[in-house]
Amino acid sequence: MEYKFTEKGHRYEALVDGVWKKMTGCTTMLNRVIAKPQLIPWSAKMAVEHFKKNKKRLDNEFDTVCDEAKVAHRKKKEEAGEKGTNVHEIIEKIIKEAIRNDSIVSIPKEFEENKQVKHFIDWALENKVKFLESEKILCSEKMFMGGTVDFVCEIDDQIFIGDIKTGKDIYADAFFQIAGYHIMLEEMGLYKNVTGYVVLNLRKDGTFKEARSISNDENKKAFLNYYEIDKITQKLNNNIIQTRKFIKQ
Repeated sequence: MEYKFTEKGHRYEALVDGVWKKMTGCTTMLNRVIAKPQLIPWSAKMAVEHFKKNKKRLDNEFDTVCDEAKVAHRKKKEEAGEKGTNVHEIIEKIIKEAIRNDSIVSIPKEFEENKQVKHFIDWALENKVKFLESEKILCSEKMFMGGTVDFVCEIDDQIFIGDIKTGKDIYADAFFQIAGYHIMLEEMGLYKNVTGYVVLNLRKDGTFKEARSISNDENKKAFLNYYEIDKITQKLNNNIIQTRKFIKQ
């Protein structure tokens, strides 16, 4: 199946009967299904902090500050996302340079003071990582899904599929996400002998954490269960909307 990724709008599309149709993104699907309760107290904290920063405005602009506080967490997340994207872009260039020259990774001089990038370089050198792929666009015709895997690498002659996170911690759904990429890679006939998954948590505060999982089958099972839940949910939601429209008419 012919497919493509468009940066604008972050769209994965497949050519079906001569027409480009939007596919579901791997992370989009998981975000629709998996609840993240740890974000609730964080979003409340962002709202409180916004009130504290703008207390001088409360007497004259109370309603406006309240409206801003409602979306303070979203604004913070978008800002963090931009910073995370920058780190991803830097690391993508470093990995692709290493693949192109069949060499070990090295840190560009302009990023020597970047702790997130330095942690990544140190990890790669310490583990003698050989990178095989970087930001590879993937597609599953069976699931009609697209995704972009951060990297595929060899560690001690074993193949690992990797993902880079810049958030607060590493959660189980990070491995479910990689499992989705694994399923797509296998469907595309690539990297059938994968040992496991690795997640690198390059936090903005300069701390670093690595986690690995070799429970590939269990992670795949979890991903496919979430996929089925999402597929049924989308179908039922569509039927509910159609019924509402019918009643309204």
